[in-house]
Amino acid sequence: HVRLTDGKLSPILGSGDIYLTPFGTIIHVLYAPRFLINLLSVKQLARDLQCR
Repeated sequence: HVRLTDGKLSPILGSGDIYLTPFGTIIHVLYAPRFLINLLSVKQLARDLQCR
């Protein structure tokens, strides 16, 4: 589950990777249909890409 801003929980109904040709891949993407916006964690992305 993912906690929404109103405190409610939204179930995660899927996960996977998104391929952004020619830029690369975003891994471990979660699908939570009650989330009305897309969020991207820059910290997690930097960690996945092993940035310093």
